Amino acid sequence: MEIILASASPRRKVLLMEIIKDFKIVPSQIDEDIPLGQSPIDTAMHNALEKAQDISISHPDAIVIGADTVVALGDVIMGKPVDLQDAVRILAVLSGKTHQVITGVAMVCASKNEAIVEFDFSDVTFRELARKQIEAYVHEKQPLDKAGSYGIQEVGEEFVKCLEGSFENVMGLPVDLVANMLDEMLNRI
Repeated sequence: MEIILASASPRRKVLLMEIIKDFKIVPSQIDEDIPLGQSPIDTAMHNALEKAQDISISHPDAIVIGADTVVALGDVIMGKPVDLQDAVRILAVLSGKTHQVITGVAMVCASKNEAIVEFDFSDVTFRELARKQIEAYVHEKQPLDKAGSYGIQEVGEEFVKCLEGSFENVMGLPVDLVANMLDEMLNRI
């Protein structure tokens, strides 16, 4: 059975390769909405399902995997930065605090009328970050495509004081969850 990752993220591709060797990449063009009144978990799951369903229209016999990662401070979704100045602002807000990283994962097989939507979350505590430290990171890495304005694999212990939960989840694809969901999907179809 064909498996498609509905994402152009190089991080998701590498993570999915840990459990699946043969899959296609067909990026979804769905906008990552932040619907009013939805929790960060509901938002991540909603967007993941929208992405998977978008690609399943043209690939109905495939298992399509959609994912969306949300960074939240309490109930406030931080989102992806609109520009470098916004990236600095977001990282300054996260400095010295614990935030949640939630990844919604959806698997859809349209021809079998099957869909599974789950999520994983991790708590990430940042150290107190100096403005110069934040600006240097943003200038060097240009994290405009990253929820919360950072890549965990890039900032490491320089930014992160404590991580509780899946490191892969914070990177954008909780591998253990995806493996379990894929087993469930294959059993259903």
